[in-house]
Amino acid sequence: MRHHRPFTYIRFYRAPTFTHWLKIKAALISARLFGYWDYPRADAAAAFEEWTLTDLAYSLYKNARPIIRAEKRVSKVLFLRDKSVVKLPDEFRKNTSVTIGAAGDLMPAEGLEFSKDIFFENIADVLLEVDISFANLEGPVTEQNVEVAIVEGSKAPILGFSIAQFPTVAGHRGKYFTALSITVAVLL
Repeated sequence: MRHHRPFTYIRFYRAPTFTHWLKIKAALISARLFGYWDYPRADAAAAFEEWTLTDLAYSLYKNARPIIRAEKRVSKVLFLRDKSVVKLPDEFRKNTSVTIGAAGDLMPAEGLEFSKDIFFENIADVLLEVDISFANLEGPVTEQNVEVAIVEGSKAPILGFSIAQFPTVAGHRGKYFTALSITVAVLL
């Protein structure tokens, strides 16, 4: 089986107007050229209903280019490969320790099942080689056909992982998350 990175929602996004599309495209190109979304946006809207045009562009950008850096204010020492970043004072004796790895907002994407051995490649050691690891799936796992719905204007995308995609997000090369939570939105 040939492995590759999955397609992202930017491929399926349909802007409501040409002007809207042009603004989104300009934001994506400038973000890539100048790197201003290589770090997380602290002011990004979390709820879909609160999104601005910038939030939509940011979401499309980070779906295509996952952000693997912390906010600029966060100390780099937290991301060293040393599993004992927090040190006890010298006079304390360590009896036991627990290491934790966590990931959030794992998004379904077309072709995800073909990236099984590369999806967590650069972070598997800090994410899965720990005592307890967990991640949040942004959609249910289903046996039903998963079709990519067109994302238009203010409509939220319909998300879901296929059975074939699940092994890709469940772990990496024989190491698996201890727990996976599933975020499910109820559409009324």
